[in-house]
Amino acid sequence: FPVTINSPTTGAVGVLYFNKRKILDDATFNELSVNVTAAASGTVFYGIYASGANGLPTTLLASGSASSATTGVKSTAVTLALTKGQVVWDAYLNTGAAAGITAFQPIFQDGTGSPIANGVVMLTRTSQTSLPADASVGGVFGLLTSPRIPRVALRAA
Repeated sequence: FPVTINSPTTGAVGVLYFNKRKILDDATFNELSVNVTAAASGTVFYGIYASGANGLPTTLLASGSASSATTGVKSTAVTLALTKGQVVWDAYLNTGAAAGITAFQPIFQDGTGSPIANGVVMLTRTSQTSLPADASVGGVFGLLTSPRIPRVALRAA
């Protein structure tokens, strides 16, 4: 889906946010990052999950974490090869306290900002303390209806 501006948002503590991403070209990524815009005494976790046969997040492919006590870009070195057409899920989680981060403001092809009207592209899972190795076990996904979603950035090698 197309994305408009980047704007700050604050994710709830213990809520794991998932955002579907389609890879447009073969690429090897060497860094994952998030931008903390409002510090809080906690930890931010971020990562990329594979998409299973049912289209939902499964295996954690790459991840990072950092203190959210200071603002700025928090990055982790990774080696992540993704292929054209592959669907993956970005993941973001606040623990300890709710830090503000840079987020996307999505606009879908039909002009709405509703992820429900446009299929399952944003999900949540509550009561999380870290990124699970396999998101397909240990909880129920909820639909995210917020107009802003945490942004996980990938940098190509």
